[in-house]
Amino acid sequence: MKTDIHPTYVDASVTCSCGNTFATRSTKPVLTVELCNEFMDALAYTGLKRRAMYPVYGLAEASLAVAMPVPDTEYRWIRVNRHTLAPGDAVELHPANARDALELMCVGQPIPDTEVRIADAAGAPVAEDRVGRILI
Repeated sequence: MKTDIHPTYVDASVTCSCGNTFATRSTKPVLTVELCNEFMDALAYTGLKRRAMYPVYGLAEASLAVAMPVPDTEYRWIRVNRHTLAPGDAVELHPANARDALELMCVGQPIPDTEVRIADAAGAPVAEDRVGRILI
């Protein structure tokens, strides 16, 4: 096996909008939309299409995936106010230069035979523009 060709993995942490944090391992200590854009921009000269990046939502207890974007489409993201992400809050979209903006990757639609809904603490559905718990 060749030496010095594999990336170095570091401890990384992911912080959810609710404030909970969990540890993981990655080649980067923080994974952001900005990093994804930098990566795609840096490799654009090779002909790498932006639709080659395929962000998805999945959980170990849900097997491989819960939601995926349509294949062969460019990834998308939104910018929201990081201070309005408590359960029940209305999602507040922000411009790119807003100091309180948080970029979130869009991860597509639920995979076949999977139902996903956003609910309040009692499990009742919330309006489409509201923050809540993810129920699968």
